[in-house]
Formats: sequence, C-alpha cells, structure tokens
Amino acid sequence: MNLDLVYLLKANIALACFYIMYKLCFSNDTFFHIRRSVLISGILFAFVYPFIVLHSWVKEQKILSNAADYYVELKELVVTSTQADPLSLQSIQGYLFYVYLGISLLLVANFLLKLCMLLRIKFGCKPTQYRGATLYVPRGEMAPFSFFKWIFVDPSRFSDKEIDEVILHEQTHSKGGHSFDLLILEVVKILCWANPFVWLLSREVEQNLEYIADNAVVNSGIDAKAYQYHLVGVASGMPMSVLHTGFNYYNLKKRILVLNQKRSKRITCAKYALLVPVCLLFIATNSIETVTKLANSMVSEIKELPAQLSAAQYLPQVTLPQFMQNDKSEQPVSLVVEKPKAKPLDPNEEIFVTVEDMPEFPGGQRNLMSFIGRNVKYPVVAQENGIQGRVVVQFVINKEGQVADATVVKGVDPSLDQEALRVINKMPDWKPGSQRGNPVNVKYTVPVHFRLQM
Repeated sequence: MNLDLVYLLKANIALACFYIMYKLCFSNDTFFHIRRSVLISGILFAFVYPFIVLHSWVKEQKILSNAADYYVELKELVVTSTQADPLSLQSIQGYLFYVYLGISLLLVANFLLKLCMLLRIKFGCKPTQYRGATLYVPRGEMAPFSFFKWIFVDPSRFSDKEIDEVILHEQTHSKGGHSFDLLILEVVKILCWANPFVWLLSREVEQNLEYIADNAVVNSGIDAKAYQYHLVGVASGMPMSVLHTGFNYYNLKKRILVLNQKRSKRITCAKYALLVPVCLLFIATNSIETVTKLANSMVSEIKELPAQLSAAQYLPQVTLPQFMQNDKSEQPVSLVVEKPKAKPLDPNEEIFVTVEDMPEFPGGQRNLMSFIGRNVKYPVVAQENGIQGRVVVQFVINKEGQVADATVVKGVDPSLDQEALRVINKMPDWKPGSQRGNPVNVKYTVPVHFRLQM
C-alpha cells in the first residue's frame, strides 16, 4: 500500500478512536476550555503520531521465531503462466486514489468559495465603532458572527441590553482565536472527508466553541434566563454566513440545556489523564509496526510484476555467454560460468531482522523487482501438471552483501521451490546492512506465488 494511504489510514483510525473516547468520557462535563484544548490537540495528534517512533525499540532485534520472519517479508511476487489481468489491483487503487483526490479538490474549491464570500461580506460592510468595539455592519439581515478580529453585527437591530450580549459573545470568539479551530477542521475535512468521525468531530468543536462564548456571557453577570430567550429571538429566522463562529441558532436546544447544567466538580477533570496512556498506546503501536517492517523499507513502493511470465524453463546455473577462438575449428565456444557462492555464515554470528541501515539492492527497490521479474520462470513441468502455490524463500544478506543461506521455508513442489531458490541465489551482491557503523548479517523472507491462468 502506498505510504500516503497508510498515513491517512492511521490518522483516520486515530480520529475515530478519539471521537469515541471523547463522547464517552468528556462530552458531558462543563470544562469547556479543557475540552477545546483536548479536541484540537487530539485532532493534531492523529496526524503527527504516525511520524513518532520510539527509537530505543528499533535497535538490535534477534529473530525469535518463524512467525516474526514471515511478518517482515518482502512484497509477494505473483508469477503467472499467461498475460496478467490488465485490471489489476494496482489500477483499481489508482482509480480510487483519483476519485478521492477529485472529491478533496472539490472540497478545496468549496472552502475557497466560502472564504471569498466572507471577504465579499467584509469589504461590503462599513466599519463602525460601538462602545469601544469595531463592528462591521452587513447589508441585509444576517445573524451576528465573527471571523478572527472581524465582528459582523448591526447594532440598530438590537436593544442596548441585547447588543451588549451579542458583542460580548462575539468578542469571546474573536479574542479566543476560535476561527483557528474552524480552519483546522476545514483542512481535516478536506484530507479525511470519507471518515464520518471527522464530520462528527467538527460538530463537537463548533458546538463547544459556542458553549465557551455562552458561558462567558453568563459569567459576566447577565441573567441566564434572559440570555436564553435572547438566543432564540436573535437566531431564529436569520440567514447564516460561512466559515465563522457566531451568535447563531446552531444546536440551540443543546446550548440552552448546557447553560442550565450544573457545573462539573474540579476533581472530575482528572479523567483527562486517561488521554496520556491512549496516546502512548498509539505511539507504541506505530513503533512496533516500524520495528517489524523496517527490515523491508521497500514494501510500500514495490509494484506487482507487470511483465508477462509465460516462458518456462529451469536453469540450474548462472550462464554467461563468452566467446573464444578455437584453434582448430575457429568456431565460437560457449562457456558456462557459475556465480561464486557466498562463504558459509559463522553460526556464532548474530543475524538481524532490523538494523539502522538496511541492505540495499544495486539500483534500489525497483531494480530488485525488475531483476526478479526478468529472471523468474514458471517451470514447464509445473504448468503441465497444474501445480501452483506460494513458495516462501528465506535468505541472509551477509556482511559482504552476498546472498547466503537461501532456503525454502514453505514449499509447494520441487520444481517451483528450485525455481524460486535459483532466482534468489542469482541475485548480484547487495550493499550490506550496518548497525552502529559495522556491517552485519540481515535476514529477509520473500514469498513467490506461482499461479496458473485459467
């Protein structure tokens, strides 16, 4: 899977888990400012934690079992007896990616349109001073709202008491930088629009910002009952603007219930400490995954073999055509040159699964897949007898970069097993892996799937 998709998947899983935990543990208390910090921090954490790795875990790792070896295997290679299906998983993933990207671009366009509408409203307003506050008076009827330091309200539409409540409400949004929260949510929705929990989190953030502003008005000494009636009178029937925090009708029933809610005891805010082990769990999970997959840094970029692998032959040796002059017949002579075998590994030497600098095939990951794709053949005897299956080959890149101790750890048939071993043993020398600057032995596992086309 592409690294970008893996990253988005991790972020979306974290966002979903965070929303569920928030609703279960934190959504019913009155610690509105703490909740605001938790909401934004949790959303940002979901996008940051995939980059956090506890490096102390990613150190010398011995192979403990065959199960661990199987998990750090290279991308499975599919060898078919006929032309590969043109509608591959790769192409389907590509189509889905472009659909996802297209919808994200539409959301970007919608965001820019909202921003342009907001700027149009702002530049169409005449600024006025009212009791020390700079207000922008919009044309026509519109519910009061704010965007950063801009407060949009028409004082002539309210009584003196009501306008004081409105301005205090909007100043709370403005001075608190609540518009930053909304912009962050817009970006998150563009990136993760397919995740329903993102939209639910957005609603929670907007709702909590209104609780903060309502609470500020009531705490200033304004009568709570009168303010609730004012909320209904101001918000009902008034058109809404966009991309803003405002004195509006948003979830009005819930806001009124919260205004009448008994304040939570301070001791109960200790429950927010639960977030610490949850965050550590996500980081630890990400680090464990890095340990198990670091041995194959190429997993996310390797493509399925696109080549047609219909030819079938078995070559037990590496042949290199060379020509020399025969003194008698003056005819070219073909020499067969066997690749020198790697020296046996010292049984006392440690073999690693993950190291700081992993071995590298000459030319990189794509060249490795290209090499295997060009050389692997489907044995004729296996085709004739309908033999297919998954062969798993395990080998070590030694300190000199040579392929050593190649063995079949899961076989299907001798013909398929030998073919998989032949290609692995034929590989050229790699750049050896190193740990703390010293070359070391590193083990790999490669699955090769031989599949007959019907």
